[in-house]
Amino acid sequence: MIKNLHLRDEYFITKSFLFVMIAFLLIPDYLSQLHTGLDPSWVYGINSFTTMGYKYGSDIVFTYGPLGFLTGVIDVGKNIFIYTIFWSILYLYTLFLIGRFLLNKNNSVSNVALCSLIFFVVYMRFQFGSEQYLIMVFMLTLSSAYFEKTNKYFYMVNCVLVVVFFYIKFSLAINVLSAVLTFQAINIFTKRIDNKYLLICTGLIPVLFIVSFLTYNPSISGLVLYVRGAIEISSGYNVAMSLFPKLYDFALAIIVAYLWLLLFILLFKIDENKFWYLLLFSGPLFFSFKHGFVRADGHIAIFFAMSLTYLFIIILNIDANVLIKNRGSIQKKLSKILVLLLILPTFSSYSPITKIPVLYENKFNSLLNFNQRLNNPFVGDEITFSQEFLDKIGDKSVTIFPWDILYAEYNNLNYKPLPCIQAYSAYTPYLDKLNAEFLSGTESPEYIIFSNKTIDGRFSLIEVPQTWEAIYRNYSAIDFENGYFLLERSLRDRAAYSNVELANFKTSKNETITIPQSDKLIVAKIDMELSLIGKVMKFLFQVPAVYMNMTFDHGQTVRGRIIPEVLSEGVILNSYPYFQYDINLPLMLNKGATFDRVAGFSFEGKRAMPLYKKNVTISFIEVEMKGDTINEHEAHN
Repeated sequence: MIKNLHLRDEYFITKSFLFVMIAFLLIPDYLSQLHTGLDPSWVYGINSFTTMGYKYGSDIVFTYGPLGFLTGVIDVGKNIFIYTIFWSILYLYTLFLIGRFLLNKNNSVSNVALCSLIFFVVYMRFQFGSEQYLIMVFMLTLSSAYFEKTNKYFYMVNCVLVVVFFYIKFSLAINVLSAVLTFQAINIFTKRIDNKYLLICTGLIPVLFIVSFLTYNPSISGLVLYVRGAIEISSGYNVAMSLFPKLYDFALAIIVAYLWLLLFILLFKIDENKFWYLLLFSGPLFFSFKHGFVRADGHIAIFFAMSLTYLFIIILNIDANVLIKNRGSIQKKLSKILVLLLILPTFSSYSPITKIPVLYENKFNSLLNFNQRLNNPFVGDEITFSQEFLDKIGDKSVTIFPWDILYAEYNNLNYKPLPCIQAYSAYTPYLDKLNAEFLSGTESPEYIIFSNKTIDGRFSLIEVPQTWEAIYRNYSAIDFENGYFLLERSLRDRAAYSNVELANFKTSKNETITIPQSDKLIVAKIDMELSLIGKVMKFLFQVPAVYMNMTFDHGQTVRGRIIPEVLSEGVILNSYPYFQYDINLPLMLNKGATFDRVAGFSFEGKRAMPLYKKNVTISFIEVEMKGDTINEHEAHN
């Protein structure tokens, strides 16, 4: 197709102008400027962990990997050098992929104009992030693998990109891997590439990943932790982080998805070859919907932006004029569907439209100020502790709970991250256990800067029950400042020496459960299983929020969100602070005192509860700790 790029095309200047306009907006600019908070903290973490000497898998379990900083970089170690090389190559490759279609003399100017319009709509209406950019490049390459005579080379590039994506973000790799496997399946029918070659290339993906990972981190257990940890995070996210969408946006997404389905069906009727090509986008479309609508806040823009991006790629490779050249009933329907797929996503409630001149002005200013932003990666107020507070830590190891990793940078701490780096993201018993074992082992940090804040109205000491129990057993509070307790690793052995099961029974998920009375701690193991419909909903969409109503001895009730799955390993339930953000933590950690006594609890969730089995299994265990008599009066005295 390169030979068709020449000046004899009467519309070459117009096409070139549109290409340059697109090329300018595509210049990668993913330099991060950070301030305190949840998201900026993990961005700082994925930029810094390698420089700190930590290995993903062995030390860090997260959905982002050792190349995760490529999605949002700060000047740490060799990050900027690697970022510049990676994105420069990718940018030039992207221009090659897009330019060879836009500037092709066989591509009508009307189709080029339509592609350009779709592209500008994406940028005007949505923020086009680094992950969306990477998926776009991947699907452009896979499109070339489908249509071009040199397709086997493009397919090889796709397989290499999958491996690279596993080191950037695990879920990103799964997204594009779905398209590769779809290509593998449809090649049985289309025979566009030799099946033997295709199987070898696809089979090399896991081989290259395993070999390259063991080169990076020569540890089989580290490899297993890297893969399983990422899978656990992705699976748990569907339950723990779900936010139900606004009805308007959800209905709009369903309509857009339905239009894509109609497009598949109509193309199958008129052109089987183009139908197989369109099918390559089915997996990425599904994962874009999941990414946008599991946590349906600003994330919804991901689905609508990617829907338009996929439309851009498809029209780039299949001239829309060819699809609708015959004015039959099917072609008329196709025309309407294409128009609706272009227009409808712009009606999402995400953000206002940015005018094209403002887009270019913003891009120009961003590039102009690149060095200034590079030299000032941290913006906003730096949260620092008093010298007296920091002197107690000195140069000893410290971790931060639950998520403000940036405090380590601001206070020059000897930071030792939790394996699941931010407590809120330990969505499953497996992830919670990793953090608990880390805080209980011989290599545990000597201090914890601890706050009980959390997200989505969760019960903070219940969202990670195994981790909280490890803190309770191994640390004592020695100071308090800026809303954070300073916890010190305790020399005493506060291990459980008495475990007595008081009750074990099944009950309706809608019943109020009474907690047995005891002057000791009561651990409840609660097994709430999703029904078959619930498991299907978890895979296809999300499991909405489940809440616990906690009733105290003094008669008051507090409602908080819970993660049902993590309760199966046991959670301290008869002792909880009524005022969640005003807890007398030193009494609990230092003297074994209980918080406010909890008499009972019940579950609630209008959308979620029907997705769980009718009955829950509950076990109450009375626990007594070495060296502690849980005597509230004695502790207060």
